[in-house]
Amino acid sequence: MNTLGVITARSGSKGIKDKNIRELAGKPLIAYTIESALQCRHIDEVMVSTDSALYAGMAREYVDIDTELDFEYAEYMIGKADCHMPNF
Repeated sequence: MNTLGVITARSGSKGIKDKNIRELAGKPLIAYTIESALQCRHIDEVMVSTDSALYAGMAREYVDIDTELDFEYAEYMIGKADCHMPNF
């Protein structure tokens, strides 16, 4: 059985604007999440789900060349303050 790790990075933060790409110790916050997911021995594939081309571009900078990282642009989420997806 394969395990998919999904990292959600919505650009419309209510509290701190663009918090996912704010730098902390020289890297955007999303980089720490991606690096942890890629190092986790329980995760076989990693996908970043985002509504932002900017976030996707920054996330791609933190992927090893041998690792495939998928980006899903959730069009239905753009402009929505809150979006709840059904469990799958």
